[in-house]
Amino acid sequence: MSSPTDRNPVADEDGRYCAEAQPGDVWFLAGTFGGSVTRSCRVPSGLPLAFPLVNLVADRDGCETFMEAALAGATFDGKPLKPVEYPPTEVTVHGVAGNPVHPEGGTFRTMACGFWAQVPPPAKGRHRLTISGYAGDFAVKVSYNLIVGPAGGDI
Repeated sequence: MSSPTDRNPVADEDGRYCAEAQPGDVWFLAGTFGGSVTRSCRVPSGLPLAFPLVNLVADRDGCETFMEAALAGATFDGKPLKPVEYPPTEVTVHGVAGNPVHPEGGTFRTMACGFWAQVPPPAKGRHRLTISGYAGDFAVKVSYNLIVGPAGGDI
């Protein structure tokens, strides 16, 4: 919810918005709002990667129902990653106006849940990340072609 719809990494079809609203101490990679996509992304070296495999923002009942049916997995350079399950948890969200989930923007409390994974800072060079998850009829499948190195620099 930190990016407006027109440049939101979750709605991104090819990776052009993967650097949008990054915090600086970790590099977040996005899932989708449902469906399959392949993205290419340049990632600065020295930062860990974090990303949802399948997740939801809803009320407690919605999260509990979602998590009962949720399954997820990811690989980094062909090696499986261990998903971390986040049960329904109250969170504070700071959304910008025009974001695709809560278009009004502003700060509000809600519940969040899902499966996430992390990768320690990867070596410079090319890497492949695959993300997949589903819960009921909601499914996410993302393939990332990552280039880790200095922004705009050679690898």
